[in-house]
Amino acid sequence: MEPAKDFVGFSVIEPLRNAGFHIFAVYIMPEFRGSNMMKNGLEYLEAEAKKMGSPYISLSTAHGNGIAFSALGYVETYSNYRKQLSKE
Repeated sequence: MEPAKDFVGFSVIEPLRNAGFHIFAVYIMPEFRGSNMMKNGLEYLEAEAKKMGSPYISLSTAHGNGIAFSALGYVETYSNYRKQLSKE
């Protein structure tokens, strides 16, 4: 395999078994974002989570990506907020 040719993205996951299977980050190279890469990747992770007996998959994502995840059966259940602190 050639990384420059074969790399399309990555995910950072934490298998939590009985509590769920959490995806902290997913990145897909811009030229592959219109493909079925996200669908294929999530189907694979769902199958692995089921093998572990995990009842849920949760994920963190940037605001605005909800439409893509909703189309794959995910429901928004939690929001993350961030505040930049002053250096003083």
